[in-house]
Amino acid sequence: MPSRPLTGLRIIDLTQVFAGPYCSYLLGLLGAEVIKVELPGGEWSRTQGPPGAARDAGLAAGFATQAAGKRMLAVDIRTPQGSAILRDLLRTADVFVENLTPGTISRLGFDEDSLRALNPRLVFVSISGFGQTGPFAAWPAFDHIIQAVSGLMSVTGTKEAAPLRVGPPVVDYATGAYAAFAVMAALAQRAVDGGFQRVDLSMWDCAQALMSSTISAHLNAGVTPRPEGNVAASGSPSSGVFDTADGKLALAANFEPQYRRLCVALGRGDLLTDPRFAERATRLVHADALRTELSTTFAARPAAAWEALLMTADVPAGRVRTIPEAVAEPHTTARGVWQAVAPGESMAMTLPGLPFRLNGSVTGPSAMPGGVGTDTDAVLLALGRTVAEIETLRRDGVVG
Repeated sequence: MPSRPLTGLRIIDLTQVFAGPYCSYLLGLLGAEVIKVELPGGEWSRTQGPPGAARDAGLAAGFATQAAGKRMLAVDIRTPQGSAILRDLLRTADVFVENLTPGTISRLGFDEDSLRALNPRLVFVSISGFGQTGPFAAWPAFDHIIQAVSGLMSVTGTKEAAPLRVGPPVVDYATGAYAAFAVMAALAQRAVDGGFQRVDLSMWDCAQALMSSTISAHLNAGVTPRPEGNVAASGSPSSGVFDTADGKLALAANFEPQYRRLCVALGRGDLLTDPRFAERATRLVHADALRTELSTTFAARPAAAWEALLMTADVPAGRVRTIPEAVAEPHTTARGVWQAVAPGESMAMTLPGLPFRLNGSVTGPSAMPGGVGTDTDAVLLALGRTVAEIETLRRDGVVG
């Protein structure tokens, strides 16, 4: 059975879209009980994205990707009754994660001091676009906004096409992963001092952390980073992306032994003896000429053939694949990150598990995502509300 080291922990999840929900999803995969709090109508992302039966049922692909296994509570925390329900939940919680615009959660009565008094052992996590402090703190954000203002777009694409947005919402998901990491650190600190823990995590910070080597080159070496297209970050002329007979091949022969193995595998021993290319220093001077030589050679065969040849020769190289091609690879199946949930049922989905193995186990979601308020009655009954009280709350629109 998969290892579930967070079994017994309770997480109250007041987040939506990608970054916050992905944080709590990762923690849930590790065994934590996650109670997702939505307004009675459900969150926006339930009905966004590719059309189909799942989206019509409020389980759109983007939402479901980080919702499986969570308990679904629909309650309007803006009302006094709803606020009281959230307060009762937080008394029992280990972690509270929210991603409202900074200041909103305090205006709702859940500021740090109030939560500290309510639950002195709570880990209180706020995820936002720009953080709880600083000149930009009040600004709202989505992934592509952060890509733009953080500088990420400015170095993505070619000199002619930049700035470009990175296709997937990489900042959202990196922020979710960093947030889960921060929760684990806070739980470890709580184990030491037993006290309340406050985590302030922003997409802005995470985007800059993702560009650590690029920003360091600017801060510490005076470099102004620019878009380089498919030229390798190493700057090596024997690295990058090359055209082949039927597609593109990514190549990374950065180190001297790799370059020598590359030339031998390609049958281009002349590139080892040509004085322009014999040493790294001269290869950099004649980089365009070397790329032309390599391009001419690669154009003679398909990308898959070069991939097989060079990987066998211990030269990092890979055919550029589409998403459908990458997902269809047997290696994807073997690694088990994507797992079928509820196979055989009409609403079955394939959803992500943890991107690492713990003690040899692949850990994925065990149940489909729930609809809006699927677990409302069960959660409220466990809090001591009666059936009659729940019916009144539902009639008044407080819960769904």
